[in-house]
Amino acid sequence: TISWVVALWIASGAVADILPPQGSEAIESLQVGVFCRPKTVSEMPAPGTQDGFISITEESFTIHNDSQQVPAALGLAFGVRAIAKQTIANVRVTVQRPGRDTPDVWFDNFAAGEISTDFFSFDRDEERVTGLWTFEAWDGDTRLYHADFEVVPEVALPDLVAQCQATS
Repeated sequence: TISWVVALWIASGAVADILPPQGSEAIESLQVGVFCRPKTVSEMPAPGTQDGFISITEESFTIHNDSQQVPAALGLAFGVRAIAKQTIANVRVTVQRPGRDTPDVWFDNFAAGEISTDFFSFDRDEERVTGLWTFEAWDGDTRLYHADFEVVPEVALPDLVAQCQATS
């Protein structure tokens, strides 16, 4: 049976047409997905974000689903893995969340031929905002990638939520 939350969400027209991720010529490979929040090993100051820092995590984690639909569940993360053709320093990463006037902004370095992962994880209830979330990475005025995600009610994708609950 379909839950009333999902039924209301569908009836409201909340399902967006999400475009496929787009990478520039500087990006060799681009992957988006949903995964269980990786273990944090440290934090780095990021004054352009709501929390003022970003988490540095273990790099070895599995993307459970390459969907651009994300259940708003604590313990889940979603984002972009990019491989640059050449090293790019001070990449400006932005995440525009629904209901916020300004995006979260932090800086990353893309090493040639290596995976760079930029993501958001649901760590607190107030972060679980449904709607369109947009990730972008910029080298100066050049957009390196653009990826949209539709964050949906947790009950809309119970199998994906269960995958992470089983591993925690």
